[in-house]
Amino acid sequence: MVADEVRKLAERTTKATKEIARMIETVQKETGEAVRQMQAGTQQVEAGVATTSKAGTSLEEIITAAQQVGDMISQIATAATEQTSTSEQISSNIEQIAKITQESASGAHESAKACHELSTLATDLQQLVGHFKLDDSQSDDRVHPSQSFSHNSQDAYAHAWTAPLAANRYDKPGRFARQ
Repeated sequence: MVADEVRKLAERTTKATKEIARMIETVQKETGEAVRQMQAGTQQVEAGVATTSKAGTSLEEIITAAQQVGDMISQIATAATEQTSTSEQISSNIEQIAKITQESASGAHESAKACHELSTLATDLQQLVGHFKLDDSQSDDRVHPSQSFSHNSQDAYAHAWTAPLAANRYDKPGRFARQ
């Protein structure tokens, strides 16, 4: 019986040893798998760190670009303010030029009107002077109005000029002297 027991004990020991060996093999396989997964996880973490580092660099570039855009916007706002001020000055100058031009046009119109009136007066004066002639037949050398006045609206105007001239004595060529 002892031998039988030893044999059974040996069988159970062999069986337990095989089972322990299988368990050790399973643990080794699972440990190897865990090591492989840890290595894969480590690689993924390293890739994540690299991606995060790139993202940090990209964010720094974005911040720098945003600051540059902010500076440009500030410069544009300053330029727009200056341009608005310049535009207002130009508008004011244009208004002044328009006012001066209008005043100049009005002055030119007034000058043209005065020139026309002066021309009319000169023509009227020429016509009035044309009504007079020197009469050499009289002894007192007086200037007499001609008898060729027309009967129109200028007769009264001509009469106003002829009366004082008829009272003048001819003194020198082209000059009249009061008596």
